[in-house]
Amino acid sequence: MSDNEDSSNELNKDSMNVNFDEYVEDDKKKRMRSSSDEEWTEVKQKKRKETEKIELYISNNEKLPKQFNLAKLLKEQNIKDIIRVKFINPYRVRIELTSEISAEKLETCQYFIDLGWQIQRAMEKNKSYGVIRDVDLEMSEEEILENISCPEPAKLLSVNRLNRRNVERDGWSPSEAVRLCFKGSYLPRYVFTHGLKIVVEPYVFPVSQCSRCWRFGHVLKRCPSNKVVCPKCGGNHANCEISKMTCVNCKGQHISLSKSCPYFIKEKRLRELMSEYNCTYRRALTLYVPENEPIQEAEEETKEIPINVSSVKEISLTPTQRTKRLTYAEVTTMAQVHKQKPKPSSRKKPNKSPDEDWMEWNNFEVDQNETESQKSCKTGKRQNDVSFKELLQRLQEIIFMKGNTTSMIWKGVIKTCIEWVILVVVDNVTDWPVLKLIMDYFCNAS
Repeated sequence: MSDNEDSSNELNKDSMNVNFDEYVEDDKKKRMRSSSDEEWTEVKQKKRKETEKIELYISNNEKLPKQFNLAKLLKEQNIKDIIRVKFINPYRVRIELTSEISAEKLETCQYFIDLGWQIQRAMEKNKSYGVIRDVDLEMSEEEILENISCPEPAKLLSVNRLNRRNVERDGWSPSEAVRLCFKGSYLPRYVFTHGLKIVVEPYVFPVSQCSRCWRFGHVLKRCPSNKVVCPKCGGNHANCEISKMTCVNCKGQHISLSKSCPYFIKEKRLRELMSEYNCTYRRALTLYVPENEPIQEAEEETKEIPINVSSVKEISLTPTQRTKRLTYAEVTTMAQVHKQKPKPSSRKKPNKSPDEDWMEWNNFEVDQNETESQKSCKTGKRQNDVSFKELLQRLQEIIFMKGNTTSMIWKGVIKTCIEWVILVVVDNVTDWPVLKLIMDYFCNAS
């Protein structure tokens, strides 16, 4: 039995050694594989692949078909890869597609063009507008279109004479300004008529406001709401005689037709950006920066508190609290202002004579208040604040002053030192009137 046990133990040891050797060899192989760059495998978290969305807008002067009829028309024209259709209003629809081929097919579909549909991308303009002025009133729009030629690559599509308010009678009358419509996003700087160059100005669209809901961006014909809103109070009625007005858009205390409304100012600025950069409304929203309102200083409350001087020895003054909390923008602005270092002045100060400097030194005094418990309060004792540093500065000015001889320098130095010693003694002695007479005597004698 013992022989069998010994032989089995030896076999187990041999098998363990073999397994250990195999493990070491496998570990070496793994290390060698990891050292090569070609064997690296990068593992990433699985994410949903985002599909590219292409947005197109379809608009028309007449009402567009509803969902079922619109879907039928799109299928008949073989427009695919549509992921979303949103009706902004009965005259405008936004369509999202995932394929560039389908988007181009929708843009160039002749069937929709014949229906009068205008199709354009979200951030691109398919039409640009300009204005020419001083056009004869007798000319019709057809004659103007025939007599105008534009440089390449501009292509003139149509002209439209603008109207203006008639001052003499109510209504509108034709004006001498004509709006030109060009294809694409290119707006030429000028056009030609019979060889004469005419300057083309960018056309700024007026701010449109609905006369039913009083919102901006559409007119009564394209209003998505059927409810009548009061422009004075915002109620569901046509008009009222209320004195306190409330704007429908900004909720301010003014009528909804006011030109000072922040919403109207924003819409006007957006249309100016559209004209300046020849871009769409959506693109102008990304360029718009609201005007910074002036920072109003917080009002401080100050209260007069009667104080009995005889009964109070020390009074701690605390800063007044602000009635209005500062906003983050105000704190940031104030911090930036405090960080700014004042610019060094380049103006040189005129040199002063020694007598003028000494008079200013003598007149430099600091108030010191004293209170006594048993005696009457003294009215304000003044003392000269003269330091050794000021003495050195004064001596430096005397020594390096131009035009002084050696005797004058020594005389000025001695005189200054004597006066400084006298002032120091005066500051440390309480019997002020006697020493003042002595100082005046020495000053007059010198």
